Amino acid sequence: MVSATEVKNKVICIVGLGYVGLPLSEEFSKHFRVIGFDVNEATVYPILTRLTNKGILRIEKRPSPFGPERKYYFITDLGKITLQEFDTTWQHIQSVVNQVMSGGQG
Repeated sequence: MVSATEVKNKVICIVGLGYVGLPLSEEFSKHFRVIGFDVNEATVYPILTRLTNKGILRIEKRPSPFGPERKYYFITDLGKITLQEFDTTWQHIQSVVNQVMSGGQG
């Protein structure tokens, strides 16, 4: 069983905030931290496919009352490691950029 604290610490990312994503993000935000952004599907799906092919994401197909099955993407253990490595790299880049933007002070 998952505790309420564990659930609140989960993050749901909703890609595409259009007429479906926005109500979803509002509903999920009652129980989870939600990050949402609107993007062009021609950009997102090739990236999701690439990440799935690399084993960083996995897909679950689930029935939908509104038509064909829906794909749900989940991060894998490899994905968590990859994300941590990226975060470390990003923190370093951010630090260097902040130092440059502050005139080399800090």
